[in-house]
Amino acid sequence: MRYLAIEQALNDRWPKVEFRRVARIRRETNSRSEETLLALSAYTGVRPRPEDGGNQLPSEETITGYWVARPGDLVFNPMWALEGGVAVSEYRGALSTAYRVYDLGPAIAPRFAHYYFRSRPAIEQYRLMVRGLTTFDRSVSREDFEGMPMPLPPLEEQRSIAEYLDTETSRIDALISKKQQMVELLDERLDAFIDEQVARFSESSPIKRVAKIRYGLGQPPETSETGSPILRATNIDRGTITVTDMIYADRTVIPWDRCPPLEVGEILVVRSGALTGDSAIISEEWAGSAPGYDLRLTPQSIVPAFLAFQLLGGQAFRQIELVRGRAAQPHLNAEDLGEVVVKRGTASEEQRVAQVLKNATIAKNEMSKMVNQQLLLLGERRQALITAAVTGQLEILEVAA
Repeated sequence: MRYLAIEQALNDRWPKVEFRRVARIRRETNSRSEETLLALSAYTGVRPRPEDGGNQLPSEETITGYWVARPGDLVFNPMWALEGGVAVSEYRGALSTAYRVYDLGPAIAPRFAHYYFRSRPAIEQYRLMVRGLTTFDRSVSREDFEGMPMPLPPLEEQRSIAEYLDTETSRIDALISKKQQMVELLDERLDAFIDEQVARFSESSPIKRVAKIRYGLGQPPETSETGSPILRATNIDRGTITVTDMIYADRTVIPWDRCPPLEVGEILVVRSGALTGDSAIISEEWAGSAPGYDLRLTPQSIVPAFLAFQLLGGQAFRQIELVRGRAAQPHLNAEDLGEVVVKRGTASEEQRVAQVLKNATIAKNEMSKMVNQQLLLLGERRQALITAAVTGQLEILEVAA
C-alpha cells in the first residue's frame, strides 16, 4: 500500500482526504526587494531569518524571485522532511524556491495541519518515501507529499485539537528547555572546575614546547565500508571520540609514511568550522586510526591527560577563540595552536590533577546521560501526544474538560 504508514495509524472516526484536495501549491513569486526573508527551522517553525544567521544572505535580485508565503500557509522543505521540515508560517515574507508553499483551503485549520505533518505516521511515511535515496538526495516528491491522506475532523474540532496541543506541547517544550539548560550548566561547571584546578600551577609554557604539533591526512583517501577509521571533526565531542558519521579506508591506501597511525595519549584538535578548537584524547579503542583534516598533538614533556583537560577548559579555549576568528571562517593552524599557553608542573602533580579531573568528568557525564535520557523521554512524550490527538486516538474535548 502506497501510504501504508498513515493508513495504519488513522482510524475510522474521521473521514480521510488527500492533502491536494484541501490545499493548493502557491506559486506567487516575490517582486518586492524589501520583503522579509523567512527561513524554516524544526524548532522554531517559520521565522524571519536573522541577518547574522551564519550564511551569506541572498542579494535583492535573488530575493525578488523567491516564493511568497502568507500567514497561515504551510511551508514544506522536501529535503528535510525527516528532520521536521514542515510548519505553518505566521508571517508574510519571501522563501527560497527550494521550499514548497501551500495555501490551505477553508476545510483545514493551519495549526492542525502543522501538527499532523509532524506526527509519527507522517514522519514514518516520509521515511518510506525517501527509502533507497542517497543522503544527498532525500527529497520527498511533490506527488507523494500532496497525495498523503490526512484526517479531516470538523473544523471546530481541528481548532480544539490545535489549541490543546499548543498548550500541552508548550509545557513539554518548557521542560525540555530547562533540561537543556541543565546540560549546558553541567558543562560550564566542569569548565570552571578545570580552570580552578589548573590555576594552582604557577609554571606555564606554550604548547609548542611541550608537544609536537602536526597536520592530519587532509583530504581522506578513497573510503570503504571497513578498514581503518579516519577521525574527523564530526567524531570529536568535548574530550571523547564518537562514531558519528565515521568513515573508513583500507589500510593499504592510507599514506602512513607521512601520517603515522594515532597513538594512545595523542590529542586531536578541530582545525576549522563551527567546532574549531574542540578536542579529544586518543584512547586505546582508537589507537591505530588515522587523523583526518584536523591537528594532532603528541605530548612530549607533559602528561597527555593533563594537557587534554586544559584544552577543554576555559583558560586555553579563550586563547584559541582569539586566533580562530581571524579568518572569514573559524580556522586554527599549527602555529597558532603552538602559541597557546598551558600550565605545567611535575609529572606526579600533573598526573594527580588529571585523575581528579577525570573523576569529575565521569560524574558530570553520568549526570548528563541521565538528563539526556529525560530529554529523550520528553521528546517521545511530545511526539506520542501529537500523534494521538491528530489521528483521533485521543478525545480532546474529554481531556480538556
